[in-house]
Amino acid sequence: MSPGRIACTFLCLAWSLHAAQIGDKNFTADDLFQMTHIWKVELTFTPDQWKHLPAHRVSAGSGQTLLGAPGLRNGLTGAAGMTFDWVHADLKIDGIPFHDIAVRYKGNGTYRRGISTGKVSLKLDLNKYVKGQKLAKLDKINLASEIADGTYMNEDISYRLFREAGVPAPRTSYARVYITIAGEKPQYYRGLYSLTEDVDESYIDHWFHSHDGALFKPVMYAPFTYMGEDWKNYVQAYAPKLDLTDAQKRRLIEFTKLVNNAADADFNAKIGDYVDLDEFARFLAVSVWAMDFDSILFNGQNYYVYQNPKTNKYVFLPWDQDETFAKVGFGGNREPDLNILQPYRPGGNKFLARMLAVPAFRSLYLKYIAEYNGNLLRPERLAAMVDELAPIIRPAVKEESTKALAMFDAGAAGESFRMPPWGAIRPLKPFAEMRSKIVAEQLKKAR
Repeated sequence: MSPGRIACTFLCLAWSLHAAQIGDKNFTADDLFQMTHIWKVELTFTPDQWKHLPAHRVSAGSGQTLLGAPGLRNGLTGAAGMTFDWVHADLKIDGIPFHDIAVRYKGNGTYRRGISTGKVSLKLDLNKYVKGQKLAKLDKINLASEIADGTYMNEDISYRLFREAGVPAPRTSYARVYITIAGEKPQYYRGLYSLTEDVDESYIDHWFHSHDGALFKPVMYAPFTYMGEDWKNYVQAYAPKLDLTDAQKRRLIEFTKLVNNAADADFNAKIGDYVDLDEFARFLAVSVWAMDFDSILFNGQNYYVYQNPKTNKYVFLPWDQDETFAKVGFGGNREPDLNILQPYRPGGNKFLARMLAVPAFRSLYLKYIAEYNGNLLRPERLAAMVDELAPIIRPAVKEESTKALAMFDAGAAGESFRMPPWGAIRPLKPFAEMRSKIVAEQLKKAR
């Protein structure tokens, strides 16, 4: 038996011995979110329900790249005037039934790719139609298609790294997803998905032990742009996920005024009153090291901001990590050479530029990126994570398709592979080797 197969055997055995089973009364979210476990998820739709899952146009669109029309979701799909409807379905997870749940497609770029290949990310809401129906006290879970990541590991490893860095990041496990269209198509295998914690009230309760606070999912190339005194101007771009008080609305507007209008001395003195500087330094250090371009760094999306009611400060939370480790290169560049002191779209991110000019924050950020480069993000440590996960999820990838398996095997071995539409992809192992050395050299010049 190979070392990888032995590792998988012991890991899976240990999980089954020590975790509660999904039907147990004491089953918790910690039991659900085990990176080394693969759940069997079965979804059953009627033909009419299945027909109404894809996005459909409800407006002419916003005319902007990532901002949806008023009232619609943001991102490429929303900006085109498209929306997803919830449909009814039945669910089984490892044989345990959940009846009449709500399902919709999710994603933007991944949705566009997935709809043409038959593998699209899904959001499940167990409580929407049957009040009180939950899984481990959770209303919602996400099934991420991993279609933008030929290794099926970027998202899960990235979230783990954030959590290990002290950033409240979603927990994950894996799922084999099966679809049945009742009376029309018997059950078939949809593929391997990442089962991901939703950023909602349950998430806030778990990570912050609170039911209050403000939660935003901003979408804008230039984060925290001041847009005047009327809150209506901010609603679409900041997409609040919880009901807001007038004080919470006012605080966000005041924060954008500080970012855009304050003199340097005033900004430096007051920024710590608005932002949890230690948490944001950790968040930014991991994001920059991992070169997550489809984030606050370049595209201005795929992150949440939570106003912690205990401190009244903003905390930053990562989201949608499948394109980390320089998966997408802007301007044709996928080299792991992003500048740690200017890790953002040139001339387009006043917030990050000002943050990195604050001496106290810059020092904290450089401290963390140096610390992580020397331990948390060591190439051999990341390679070990790949080697741990690969034998566990490989059978599920193999069952998906021969093409998926070829990319997966190359990526897990650290070999470059071609992945439409991105072209040649450098997987995590060689990326980490190169990025670690480049960051070390940049740190020498930054001090």
